[in-house]
Amino acid sequence: MDILLSQIADLESITKKQLKSNVKTFQISVRKSFKHYKSKEGLEDYKMLLDDYIILLCLHVNTRASENKLNTLLLFMYSVYKLDDFHFSTLDFNTDGFLSLVSENKEIHHIIYKMTTDYTHISAIKNNLGV
Repeated sequence: MDILLSQIADLESITKKQLKSNVKTFQISVRKSFKHYKSKEGLEDYKMLLDDYIILLCLHVNTRASENKLNTLLLFMYSVYKLDDFHFSTLDFNTDGFLSLVSENKEIHHIIYKMTTDYTHISAIKNNLGV
């Protein structure tokens, strides 16, 4: 996991500590938004796991540079597969750049689909990273 975090942090030009802090801040915002839901079913998957970080790395490597890229990729991941039917309020989440990142990176949907439906991709990356 340490190698994976280092690679993502390097791509973001931040430290691993900053990366962890940014992800934690995002997760706290997600958790705080749960108060808007009567049923919490399906919302328990808000924490980033090893496979999620692998998907984040793949998305980061295969998309163009953009402002606020880490936050935008997290927002994309959470809206596509992490939390079903979760609505991200623009008051609680920075959505600047979200639409441009998605429209400028047509392959982003294919990447996330491939990574979440065919486990061989994640497995191969885990083997390469030695995790």
